[in-house]
Amino acid sequence: MARPPRCSFLGASAAHVPVNINLVTDNHSDIIVDSGSNITLISMKTLNTLLEIPKIKKDQKINLVQVTGKSSISRYVNLDLYFHTPEGLIKIKVEAYVIKGMTTPLILGNDFADQYSLAVNRLEGRTFLEFGDSRRSLNIVNSISPEQVDEGGHTFKV
Repeated sequence: MARPPRCSFLGASAAHVPVNINLVTDNHSDIIVDSGSNITLISMKTLNTLLEIPKIKKDQKINLVQVTGKSSISRYVNLDLYFHTPEGLIKIKVEAYVIKGMTTPLILGNDFADQYSLAVNRLEGRTFLEFGDSRRSLNIVNSISPEQVDEGGHTFKV
């Protein structure tokens, strides 16, 4: 075991990949691929940094239940997400609900991860986002922070 009991969270981070929002070469951001989120979310802060801010639309009220409580959201935007893979460009169209005060720039939820058959895979020490049957993938920074791992790849020795 690389970590002692009750310490499996140490050094772990969300699976995030680089993305461009609405423009192929601008509006750089990170997107978190979150299998625990049912819907796709964008922070108001990230939205306000885009070169051309898309029109915010109002839809039905959704109760967002989070670990720390509840909130209601009803505003969303249509976005084009551009992923630059070694095999070529991938474009995904999503609707993202706008969240004021969210610290994560962009969360890709199951609503579009399922639709586009996206998968986070781990194989032979490599973590990558696979885009359906397109044979295209993007490396994900390993979920273990390198500064917390020794030369043998272990966080702790038991």
